[in-house]
Amino acid sequence: MRNLLFTAALLLATSASAGSTPIRELMQGSGGQVRLDNNMLMVGKRTSAGKDMTMGVAYYSNVKAGRLDEIYLLTFRSSLSAAELDLLGDNVARIAKTCFNLSADRKSDIKSFLRVYNDLGPTVKATSFGPMKLVFDRGYTESGPYTAVRMSRYGTPGVAPWVNYCVK
Repeated sequence: MRNLLFTAALLLATSASAGSTPIRELMQGSGGQVRLDNNMLMVGKRTSAGKDMTMGVAYYSNVKAGRLDEIYLLTFRSSLSAAELDLLGDNVARIAKTCFNLSADRKSDIKSFLRVYNDLGPTVKATSFGPMKLVFDRGYTESGPYTAVRMSRYGTPGVAPWVNYCVK
């Protein structure tokens, strides 16, 4: 009986820590935050080298209640310094954990994937981390260069096993 109660308490504690996180609360920055529209904001960040870096955050929901199943992080640079890439990787890993229920243990794998393609010119490369798809996209528009990372996941946010998710 004691084991049954312990197991029930453990399950309740685990489910109590799961749930939704507003993307605007998750993506804070030292340079502030500007909401551009209902699906995009800009965040001012600072790298470990003390350099300012603006990061765009675009987010989309194909499910009810504004639960996000696709998030983009983008910068307006054609390549990233080591400190900028580290900052981007940290933010991608935090979103993967908080919004897509990925294990924190995948952080080094995510950062390695980004590092491999950082030195290339325009390219689109994709990989999967379990149910989460990660796409590295570098290119040019009429406004200039960009580096973007798209994260998406199959399943329904908030429904097991995807218990940790983000909302608008």
